[in-house]
Amino acid sequence: MAVPRGGAWEAARGVCKRQLCAAVISAGTLRTECSGGVQLNKLVTICVPTYRRPSWLLHCLYSCLWQDYRPLEIDISDNSPTDDSELLVKSLTLPEGVAIRYWRNQPSIGSVESQKKLFAAARGRRLVWMNDDDVLLPEAVSSMAAGFARAPDVVAAHGFRQVINADGEVLPEATARCNAESERSPQDAGVHRDLLVSALLKQISPIGAMFLTDVVKTLGLRDRTQVGLAVDTDFAIRLAQSYRGSAYVLLDRMTIQSRRASSTLSYTASDVIWRLYDMVASMKGLSAAEELARERFLRWDGPLAVREFALAHRRRQALRVLLSRTYPHDRGVARTAYAAALIAMPELAFGVRRWMRNGADLGNQTSASRQQTHSGMGGRIFVSFRRLARTFRAAQGLSETVPGIGDAIAAPVDVGAGVPGSRVSRPS
Repeated sequence: MAVPRGGAWEAARGVCKRQLCAAVISAGTLRTECSGGVQLNKLVTICVPTYRRPSWLLHCLYSCLWQDYRPLEIDISDNSPTDDSELLVKSLTLPEGVAIRYWRNQPSIGSVESQKKLFAAARGRRLVWMNDDDVLLPEAVSSMAAGFARAPDVVAAHGFRQVINADGEVLPEATARCNAESERSPQDAGVHRDLLVSALLKQISPIGAMFLTDVVKTLGLRDRTQVGLAVDTDFAIRLAQSYRGSAYVLLDRMTIQSRRASSTLSYTASDVIWRLYDMVASMKGLSAAEELARERFLRWDGPLAVREFALAHRRRQALRVLLSRTYPHDRGVARTAYAAALIAMPELAFGVRRWMRNGADLGNQTSASRQQTHSGMGGRIFVSFRRLARTFRAAQGLSETVPGIGDAIAAPVDVGAGVPGSRVSRPS
């Protein structure tokens, strides 16, 4: 793993000369505490849940140690079955004014419960919500902390997002697209009070953001059985609903790197968004700006909701999303056809798509194995296309029970394609 080096790196690895740090291990818990006490009113707690990714965790922790804000506390909740992450934490040398608290969960309590545990234990007046595959950019914590001075009722602060790959390399096109889609740009920076618009646009991105700890503890996280893995987006929406009129600050700078890798839960889990999609679709009493932001949300997450409904064999729900007025049919016939194929033959369609993404090449197989592969696939495709025909025949009955769904494809809603210039109009 390539990790940036420089003065900040050396400072993060430097030995604390004026403060004695002692490690105490008891009942499966490692606490690396800094003597001399901490000022809890100024303390910022960084919450980092982790599971079996020590190399990414190391990158994350070093990015926390680079921070120039003091006092700083890093809390780690580890669901790993091995002690690799624990040994890594023990090996760290802490700079002055930084403490680490570590909990080993045996057996694993799951990703959501691990995050809940960290929020409940946080001691700082403000906290930063992190994952073990995310990376804080230098001076991110001090910049977000300064954002709270912009107004007396600030509940959250964060900046722009960089997208990195599994090796930690910045992906410029993905970064530009990510920030443009969520309306994070210099012209958007500043103090905002339309929290629900920002939450539905995903402009408020909890991962890497700083929150008032009391606010986080009051709202809490909902269970995976309630909202799936989209607990961060659900939290942002509930924050907006509970603190209407309060302020949040979008900084005019990059503060966080988010990793995109095929091994992350957002790519492998089957319950990321469909529960939250239905909840957002049923929201009532929205303003014009909030309604447009909600439609943008449904447009972005519609394809993922179709995939998750289809893989769970909830064909009727998947078809309802596919035929909805907010589904992005303008992204091309091929993508719409793939979504339809997912509904009719989910395992085969999803398997072929994953196979193609992984760069599999039938040309590398022997003649006999290619013939066997095509024969098996041909039989499954024949059966599945009969199922596809039945699925589309069912659409006629569905359009009779869902008002307006019959006109959905002919008249899709114009909510923008997530590119610069396609923006939600906000009240001034």
